[in-house]
Amino acid sequence: MQITLGRATIENAQEILEMQRVAFASLLEKYGDYHTNPAAESLETVKCRLKSDNTFTYFILLDDIKIGAIRVKVQDNICNLKQILILPRYQHNGYARQAMSLAEGLFPQAKCWELDTILQEERLCRLYTNAGYIPTGKIIKINEKMSLIYFSKQR
Repeated sequence: MQITLGRATIENAQEILEMQRVAFASLLEKYGDYHTNPAAESLETVKCRLKSDNTFTYFILLDDIKIGAIRVKVQDNICNLKQILILPRYQHNGYARQAMSLAEGLFPQAKCWELDTILQEERLCRLYTNAGYIPTGKIIKINEKMSLIYFSKQR
């Protein structure tokens, strides 16, 4: 079984939104974050991102099965990993790490990669540190239950 990336288009907006709602539902319920959680986004927001010139969304494919998605925003020599999702039944198999590596390979011009994640989610923080990302020291409190921690990776 092999992980590959396949480019998503505006025609995939509804499918991406449905995947977001499934993948991020438990975090939305746990933290009550209706401002930054992708499960709370509108179809219009997803469509805008898919139309953006400097944002690239890819399906994460396990052989030919769509098991998730990854979104990268490119600005000059900096790539920002804006979202990575793996559907719950495929989580904990290393697919997110493989997808990140594939995405990084698509943008060889990037001198730096950046991302943020939920500080309270140790598993997510560990995923990114194991992939070579280093905490920047920036932390933003979203609500009483949750903060975002920022990471970067230099090439």
